[in-house]
Amino acid sequence: MHFALLRTRGMGELRREVPYQQFNHVIAYVPIQPGFPAARFYDPTADGLDVETLRPDDPGTESLVFDLQNSRHYWLSVPYQPPAAHHTRTEDRVRFDARASWPAS
Repeated sequence: MHFALLRTRGMGELRREVPYQQFNHVIAYVPIQPGFPAARFYDPTADGLDVETLRPDDPGTESLVFDLQNSRHYWLSVPYQPPAAHHTRTEDRVRFDARASWPAS
C-alpha cells in the first residue's frame, strides 16, 4: 500500500511544479500485486466506509503517491468511477389505514 496525497476537487487547481502545502486529503493506493490484479485507490473516509466507492471529491484529481518501501514518489490521476458507484436506491412501503385522520387526534 502507498499513501496518495491529493487536492480534492473544489479546492482549485494543483500545480505539480510546486506541490508543497497544496494537499488537503490523503487516501491509499494499492498497486498491482499478488492478490490485487488491478491497481486502485481506497478512501477510508468514504460515506459508510464503503471501500468500493471513493468520496465524490476524490475522482478526477491528481495524486502524489509515495512508495515508502522503494523511497520514491510519482504522480497518478485518480480515475472517475461509473455513476452506479454513487447510486443509492431505497424503497419505502407505506400502508394507510382508511380509519385514520390527519392530523391525528
